[in-house]
Amino acid sequence: MDLIFEFILIFVVYMIIMPAAYYLTEIKRPPKWLDWRPWNCRRCLSTWSLLFAYLGIGIAFNLWGFCIGGVILAGLTGIALYIDQKDKTIKIEDYEN
Repeated sequence: MDLIFEFILIFVVYMIIMPAAYYLTEIKRPPKWLDWRPWNCRRCLSTWSLLFAYLGIGIAFNLWGFCIGGVILAGLTGIALYIDQKDKTIKIEDYEN
């Protein structure tokens, strides 16, 4: 039962951090003194926030399934956002043709 609770908690944390990172980087924009990575990059802020949240909560409360599953999910999220950004980026050479 505890392992099921940990995996549900993984998605609860994910569903809080991902929209918050989107809001802070794409809608609100950070102030000038925080206008550097990872604070102004959605991919960076999402990945690092997820990683630190999963590690911090997992280690603090001795939830090792949460910690391991969350770190894997954070890594996969970073990879997915990188691929998405790469696919949506248009090169100038391609735009001129």
